[in-house]
Amino acid sequence: MAKNYTGILRPVPLTISGTISLAANLPAGSITYVTVTPDPTQPSITTNGFSAPSSETWVVTGVETYTAPAVDGVIRFKVNTVDQNITFGPLSQTLPTIYHRKSLQNFLELEPNAQAVPYFINTQANGTTAVTLNVQIYITRLPRGYKGPFAVYS
Repeated sequence: MAKNYTGILRPVPLTISGTISLAANLPAGSITYVTVTPDPTQPSITTNGFSAPSSETWVVTGVETYTAPAVDGVIRFKVNTVDQNITFGPLSQTLPTIYHRKSLQNFLELEPNAQAVPYFINTQANGTTAVTLNVQIYITRLPRGYKGPFAVYS
């Protein structure tokens, strides 16, 4: 019987875009969930999280911003509603330059079917106007049971 699905055989990179909308007068230490676009071919479909498929393990290998953030902070994740004590950032230090490409890199493993929900904690208060921050979340997709090495993609 022929299979009617496609699976990966080796590590595959994935980048998910995220947007953080900070309200005006937001006090330092506030939590704001990241709105992600899980499929770049459908940018109008957004959600607060993403899931690894049942046939794969995903490893979050980094979070970066491409512009200096107006309000600095860190990105953390809840996996299956449990807070993971792993921090990516502060965002101001993830801005890629020739001097610190991939600095402050951490790893977060998502087992098959795990749901990840990224959120932002601002380390400074926001001013009187709302602010939008954009981030890229870098993931390496691994076939279920993969035991070999993998490179960090971004």
